[in-house]
Amino acid sequence: MDTKPRVLLVGHDDEPEPLDATTDESLSDVLSRNRIPAASIIATVDGEPVTDAVSLDPGTEYRVRLVEGYDLDSVRDLYDRPDDPGSAAVHTHRHVSFASDGTVGIERTHLTLEELVTHVESVVRETLEEYDLLAADSVLVGLSGEVDSTALLIALQRIADERSDLTVAAATVDDPWRRDADPSVAVEYATELAAELGVELHTVSGTVAERVYGIDGSFADVFDRLSQTEYDEYAAAIGDHLITRLLEHVATREGFETIALGAHASDLVAGLLKSFASGFDVGAFPTRTFGELTYVYPAALLSKRELALYHYGTRGEFVEHALSAEWTMQSNEQTLYRYLADQLLTYWPGIEYWLLEGNARRTHDEPDGEAFASCANCGKTKQAQSLTSTGPPVEGSCRVCEILESLGYLDHGTS
Repeated sequence: MDTKPRVLLVGHDDEPEPLDATTDESLSDVLSRNRIPAASIIATVDGEPVTDAVSLDPGTEYRVRLVEGYDLDSVRDLYDRPDDPGSAAVHTHRHVSFASDGTVGIERTHLTLEELVTHVESVVRETLEEYDLLAADSVLVGLSGEVDSTALLIALQRIADERSDLTVAAATVDDPWRRDADPSVAVEYATELAAELGVELHTVSGTVAERVYGIDGSFADVFDRLSQTEYDEYAAAIGDHLITRLLEHVATREGFETIALGAHASDLVAGLLKSFASGFDVGAFPTRTFGELTYVYPAALLSKRELALYHYGTRGEFVEHALSAEWTMQSNEQTLYRYLADQLLTYWPGIEYWLLEGNARRTHDEPDGEAFASCANCGKTKQAQSLTSTGPPVEGSCRVCEILESLGYLDHGTS
């Protein structure tokens, strides 16, 4: 007697397809494994509907009927086609292609480590040229010591070695929220990498952050207190705000007009998902100008996986630094956006190109262009929307400085 549960997919042709299933796993697990969206089906047992969250019982037959009107099998076939990558491949680059007759395919290119390195540098080079990211003759790379920024610095310096008109420098911020006087592991690695590449490195300490923001106390105290207030969820955003503001401080002091950040495809897709869901305008990408400074994102069309493998291919090691503080993990909301972004990149490889172009057209078509404003306290320039609030404690302040003010950290006598 067969004691396994039986799951049958019934398509539009009414020919059932058996789906492999085991006792006690959920029906949703079976659907996910077979690339079937739960929203596209109705499941029944003996003609009665059941939820896809049901745990499968032995000997029970579950009929899964497609209720959507598209050709599910043709889409599933895109992902299930067998392909031998060969023993030397370390990465498979995929890209969804659309033919003029409406057919869809997934192009697959299996890359060895050497080919992966060439691929990453080619994408960075093409992104620089296509979007005119380096109009200036020098660029300051925000170097955290993590894989995104280190891979970007390596690629940009290797590209600069081919050119006589480009100078690459880097700036790293020694986390202002740390109490330890010694540099963090990430900063130590950034320093070592810059020295090996022959790149000038500018290091910013926490005391500079306190001076730029005009706070009474230390940012270590600020972040300790944040965890005990209703602003706890803003910790990661405040940390990002601090880092970019201090990069701007270095760029202005050293005469750089362009700052390059290691944001990658998942960052791009997650940001645009949040923009579409919340109405928050992320502005132009992969280049945006704030006053006299321009941010560029040369790695925007590369995945973090590709950047990690590129780092390994050029350095012979993976970056495995631990995060310096628990709060640097994204909030649940941001984690969800990033998870969904990675899923989109998995199921629609190449979607980052479409979203990038679509967002570029949207921002280009805005009649008044992009509006920016500078915080009256810290000087950070952002999209005007992020500086709008109801009854701010400091007139014209950004959200971060509003929070600092509400916690009593802004010293108006010295800022």
